[in-house]
Amino acid sequence: SALPIDPDGGSVEKWNSIFFFGTKGGSVCLADDLKHCSEVCKVGGHIRSLLFYEKENSVIVITSHQLLVQFKINPNEKLKPNKKVKLSIAGDPEEMVTIWAGQGLLATCSGENMIRLLNLESDDNYILTLADPKFGGQLLNDKILSIDYNVKKRIIGCGTKDGYIIMWKCKSLASVAPTDSDAWEACLPIRPITQGFPNVSWGAGQGLLAGMHPGGIVILNETILKKRMRDGLKIVQCNNKALEIRMKNPQTPNSDYQFIMTLGFNIKSIDCSNNRVLVWNGREVRIYEITTEKNPSLEGSFETKATVFGLHEDSVVQALEGRIEVCNLKGTVKQNLPLTQEEGDITIIEISKNNMACATTNNIIKIWDLSRRTWKQLGVGRNFEHNDQPLGDIRSIAMNTDATRLCILSETSPVPSIKIPDTKIYIYDIQTDNFTTYEISKYRIPTEVVWDQTDPRLFVVELEWGSESKKEGDLLADEGLEEQDNKPEASEDNALKAVATMFVTSEQGVKVHSLMPLDGGEEGILGLSVPHYYFLGSNTPEEEDAPSQLTILRKPMRDFENLENIDEVTRKAILNFSVHLAYGNMDEAYNAVRNIDNASVWQSMAMMCVKTKRLDVAQICLGNMRFARGAKAVRQAMKEPELEAKIAMVAIQLNQIEEAKQLYKDCGRYDLLTKLLEAAGEWDEALEFAESKDRINLKTLHYKIGQ
Repeated sequence: SALPIDPDGGSVEKWNSIFFFGTKGGSVCLADDLKHCSEVCKVGGHIRSLLFYEKENSVIVITSHQLLVQFKINPNEKLKPNKKVKLSIAGDPEEMVTIWAGQGLLATCSGENMIRLLNLESDDNYILTLADPKFGGQLLNDKILSIDYNVKKRIIGCGTKDGYIIMWKCKSLASVAPTDSDAWEACLPIRPITQGFPNVSWGAGQGLLAGMHPGGIVILNETILKKRMRDGLKIVQCNNKALEIRMKNPQTPNSDYQFIMTLGFNIKSIDCSNNRVLVWNGREVRIYEITTEKNPSLEGSFETKATVFGLHEDSVVQALEGRIEVCNLKGTVKQNLPLTQEEGDITIIEISKNNMACATTNNIIKIWDLSRRTWKQLGVGRNFEHNDQPLGDIRSIAMNTDATRLCILSETSPVPSIKIPDTKIYIYDIQTDNFTTYEISKYRIPTEVVWDQTDPRLFVVELEWGSESKKEGDLLADEGLEEQDNKPEASEDNALKAVATMFVTSEQGVKVHSLMPLDGGEEGILGLSVPHYYFLGSNTPEEEDAPSQLTILRKPMRDFENLENIDEVTRKAILNFSVHLAYGNMDEAYNAVRNIDNASVWQSMAMMCVKTKRLDVAQICLGNMRFARGAKAVRQAMKEPELEAKIAMVAIQLNQIEEAKQLYKDCGRYDLLTKLLEAAGEWDEALEFAESKDRINLKTLHYKIGQ
């Protein structure tokens, strides 16, 4: 094997173009393009793997005698081994294959039913085994023959003796390599053939894994299910050839018209605009018209070499090399939007109302006005940088409804071969040409951003934990944030996901409104349209072995629970109330809702205040409910020192007895809890708490029970 090296970050002039190679006799030699060659070291057995350790600027040698040898490259000193480790491997040394599976992390397969991983930085070693519960016991007697690692997706792919392709995905988003098997998630096995795979390799393209077998090559193509919510349409790809589409039902405004659109090809990209849906299958673009009166009808189609698309009314936008083409529904070019070589090619197209934002390979943001017949660029391309310092590589952009702001997610490269998602979000104010940076938590990675469909101040960020070093409770305490509710029981897949609802204004910047963990069955955020969140969910199939399918789930926002059917004026008033309340502007918050004359709306807002523990707002709500007895009881409870005890009295007046019980428990006021249980006639529970937590009132309680 041969290994090209560029030592010292590019000191090619001193070293020329050097490379290492190994011989069957166990010699490791250093050579260059000037025909210089010298033996660096000689090891027992023959060399199975020769790897360059970029961070340490050293070479790793793995031999058939299960010996790991490391020697550092230094132009001023003679090369000699500085580390030797005997590997513990029970498989066949002649079948041993070792690769990099992360920064400083070696992964080895040798015909066993497991992969052995060795972290060179921490000296931790662990295994990933075919006995993983995700494989259901069907691979216990199988053997792993080949292995490869996808650096960008952080997935280990393996081929087995019985013809299975198996994968493990790294769950940790941190820049350091995982130190235990808990950071890896097994994927469902795939068996395309019954012959073994002596070699597997990830392709240069996105999501291609090739497996070589005695009869040929099998290529697996990853399908990333697409989703889109725009202009009243909600679209989710439920399998590789079908879309679930929802649109407003004119007959029942509070419900959606829903149907499944099945196509005869694999779906690779989608977009929508008004009542049209764009679908791309890798070679051809098709545009369908969607109505509630009839089945979807094909309006136009054409073949294309583009891979990035957008749809605006009756125009298809496609990104080609050096330009953006604006076509009609049949593919005829109406306008060319040129790009310079310095800007690069388009990687992302985001259209909102009559504006389009694009990001390029060179991290430049370009914005166009689409309101006229001829589309016009607004300003010049904006570099994704602050004070001439790059902010990272753009991985997604989202534009708000009035095209005044972009929310950008990026990734950084601590080393050239690894890209790590940034924990910050970047808000680009298009009018002032400024970036605002906001970090929700150093432990959470933003993975998706969606703006509200009508309000330009409101957006939602989907988050994943980016650290495996702390437990969830510790992370929340460090962040100074509270979850919206106590976290429900969730599946292992989504237990570490949450959504943050946020506001942004020019005057007061970015503010987190609420942080909510995803419930069981919720896979991720689809969109936001006040008063509802829209999530991706999974349907449990009727057949036991059938794969689950994605669907669309609707859930009310915290401030709109029990208020989903209010009129538009009241909806805007409550949203403005929430915005001003989040920024601490109590006068503006009260002015936003003072004209609401519906007692049930005030009651729902008061119940929301119990969850958020906003006593000041709860008092206003009780007053506007014209609930004199309740307001008096809350005023009397103001003498209690604990906030939870005061809020509990609000809950009692609103008949939220269970919430009041929990609040009294949280603040340790078991005397008040006992009184509440007495008043509710729950004598057994009252006696239980009095005996264990409130013994000073136990005698009095026995007397009351005797009466």
